[in-house]
Amino acid sequence: MPSIKGTDFANSCTWKILEEDTHSDHNYILMEAPFSQSHYSYPRFKSAYGGHRRMLKHLSRKTKQLVQRIEESNTKDHLAKATEELPFFAACRKAYKIKKFKLKLNNNWWNQNLQIKKKKEFQALKRKTNKSQEDNKRKYQPILSEKQADLKSAAKNAKRHSFRNTCTKTTVPYGRPYKAVVKNKHPPVELLKQSKQWRYQIIRP
Repeated sequence: MPSIKGTDFANSCTWKILEEDTHSDHNYILMEAPFSQSHYSYPRFKSAYGGHRRMLKHLSRKTKQLVQRIEESNTKDHLAKATEELPFFAACRKAYKIKKFKLKLNNNWWNQNLQIKKKKEFQALKRKTNKSQEDNKRKYQPILSEKQADLKSAAKNAKRHSFRNTCTKTTVPYGRPYKAVVKNKHPPVELLKQSKQWRYQIIRP
């Protein structure tokens, strides 16, 4: 839900008010989204560092019969079927190495206070220790280790409380997913008002 935006998706959603007893003065709204996504991933091979002869060697084992079929093909369909059976992918997997990509994850726990502790306090003291003489290095070394331990403990606490902070620091009471999807639509409070007016008109026309 948070990664999908737009009015088309909001129009395709169906919602209804749940008539369940809750401990708050708000009613829950159940939203159903008939939406499906498919993801495809393909490996990327390291072809710039050699391995072409090995690939051709693996490919030449099964190409003799396919070359005859390609020469004998008269239509596009026969030619497409013959070329689809060429084992390019299997030969590349045996000859080349696969590129590895590091996933860049968004760290929602790294805040400004940790950045200040790392740059202004820890790294500045580390540079000062490296530039100083041997007598001053012994003086700054316990302070540096204390700052390093303080930074590690602060980072661990920020990681532990990151999920709690994302849940409590929402801009709207219904959370960020609702705000991203139903941005240009009526908020749930107005929907509840409309439903109450509609019930009142049915009871007292």
